[in-house]
Amino acid sequence: YNGKVSTDYFKAMSQLYNFCALLTEEMAYKPTAKSSIEPAIDYIENHYTEKIAVAKLAELCFMSESQLRRKFASEYRMSPITYKNRYITNKAKNMLLHDEMSIGEVAEILGFDNVYAFSAMFKKYTDSTPSRFKKISGAKFEEKF
Repeated sequence: YNGKVSTDYFKAMSQLYNFCALLTEEMAYKPTAKSSIEPAIDYIENHYTEKIAVAKLAELCFMSESQLRRKFASEYRMSPITYKNRYITNKAKNMLLHDEMSIGEVAEILGFDNVYAFSAMFKKYTDSTPSRFKKISGAKFEEKF
């Protein structure tokens, strides 16, 4: 020990804090009661790598597009597309924190045609580029104590 703290300790703590932040963020957008838009949520979470039309989501919930949009705004405080993008962003954060994949590989797995579109969407929802997020999150913690 001799006054030095192991970098492994800080990496572990960084990942724990990031996990807690992801969990808290995930829970903040989930209503507790059974919802009439649950089929749309399930569809988004199972088809997030595909292009999703709001009309398809509304059809699954047996309501009009405007009803679905209002219900999403009421229950989640966001649009269905924003929900999908936040869901993808959380998936990306998890992959960047825990997997040894390149940013391009993460983008491809998440259904993006190119890394630039992925990076732009990621930055919109996190205020950070994927590479900066990965570096700051402790994946490349190099500071010595």
